[in-house]
Amino acid sequence: MAATSTATASQQPLKPTTETKPKRLPAEESFIIRPARLSDLRTLAILHEGATSDTFVTNFLTPRAHTYPEDQIRIHLQSIQKRYVNPASISLVACCKANPDILVGYSQSVRVGSEQGVRAVVHEKGVTGRVWLWVLGWVFWCWHALSNWVWKDRVSDFQRVKLFGGYVAADRLKYWSNPAWQDRWILTCMLVGKEWQRKGIASLLLKDVCERSEREGVVIGVSSSPHGEYLYRKVGFELMGDFGVRLEGEEDLRGGIMIRYPERWEGKRHEKYVGYFDLHKGE
Repeated sequence: MAATSTATASQQPLKPTTETKPKRLPAEESFIIRPARLSDLRTLAILHEGATSDTFVTNFLTPRAHTYPEDQIRIHLQSIQKRYVNPASISLVACCKANPDILVGYSQSVRVGSEQGVRAVVHEKGVTGRVWLWVLGWVFWCWHALSNWVWKDRVSDFQRVKLFGGYVAADRLKYWSNPAWQDRWILTCMLVGKEWQRKGIASLLLKDVCERSEREGVVIGVSSSPHGEYLYRKVGFELMGDFGVRLEGEEDLRGGIMIRYPERWEGKRHEKYVGYFDLHKGE
C-alpha cells in the first residue's frame, strides 16, 4: 500500500512556479540629488574614469589611459574642479537614498550669455560662497600647475588633444554664434556610473537645469555622446547637427550638437536636421 501511494503521488502534475521579480522603485524614491561638495570631487573623477574608459574619444585623446589610470583620474579631477569653482556653474551629484555616501552620478552646467542671467546664478552662492570659490580657484590653479610639473601626464596624446580642441571651437562657432542662442545654459558634463545606468538617475540630474531653463526662458545646449542622444531626446532636446569632424575610425555616428527650447520659447529655432539616430531608430 505504501508503494502504491507513493507512485500515485509521483504521477500528479506539478504546479508551475512563478518567480516574482522585485518591483523597481521610481528613481525619486531610490536616489537623492544634492549640490556637490568639495569632498565629492575625487570620487566623481574615479566614477568618470570608470564610465568613460572604453569610449572612442577617450581612446583617441588618451591612448595610454588603461596603462596609467591614476593619470586619467587626475585629468578628470582637474576638469571637475575647474568647473566646480566657476561661480556661474551648478554642480550636482546623485547618491543612494539608503546610503548617501554612495555617489552614482553627477552633472555640471554653466550659465552664459546675458550679464543679468549670469549674475543671478552667481548671487545664489552668497558673498561667503563666492569668496570661498574664488580662494579655492586659486588653490586649485596653483596645485594643478605644481602637480602637472611634478607628475607628468603619461596618458594624453597632446597633438590629438590640440586638434580635438580645434574641432570643439569650430562647432561652438558654427552652432552657437547666433545671438538668439548665446544666452543659454550649457550642460558641460553629465555622467552616471556604469553599474547605475538605466535607473532614471540621468533624468533626475537633468531636472534642475531644465527647470532653470524654463524659468529663465533660455535654451540649453549640449554636445551629446553617441550613447547620450537617446536620453537627451527623452527630456526634450533636439539635434541641431552633427559634429563638424568625426574621428577617423568612429563607427557609432549617433550624437552631435543638441538644444532644448523652453516651452514658452518664441525666438529663432534651428533648421530641422535628420541625423543618424533618426535614420536608424527602428533598428
